[in-house]
Amino acid sequence: MKLYTVAESPIDPQTMQDALNRLFKWADIWQLGISHKTCSALHIGSPSLDHVFAFGSNTVVNVSCVRDLGMFIDSNLSFAEHISHIVAKAHARACFIHKCFLSRDTSTLVCAFTI
Repeated sequence: MKLYTVAESPIDPQTMQDALNRLFKWADIWQLGISHKTCSALHIGSPSLDHVFAFGSNTVVNVSCVRDLGMFIDSNLSFAEHISHIVAKAHARACFIHKCFLSRDTSTLVCAFTI
């Protein structure tokens, strides 16, 4: 579940806190447990508007980057973190493929990496 609001002044985060309070109350009424440990807050844009939110009696952790639907999104809406993650995964797979072959024949390795 995602909640969002636009905060253009230091007073505006109260709108988000009110939404969190309503969500917490709704989940409590319907006996749906929401893990506060998996909740996080991502402030996009101006860092001067950073605000600490509470979910029930627990605080929501402020993060600079979050993974959502397989994409890494940071507070600047930059793809640098996402690209770094994909490059690291590709490098790990390439190393794994490279270790699987005893032959160092170039044509064999080219087939392994391009198929």
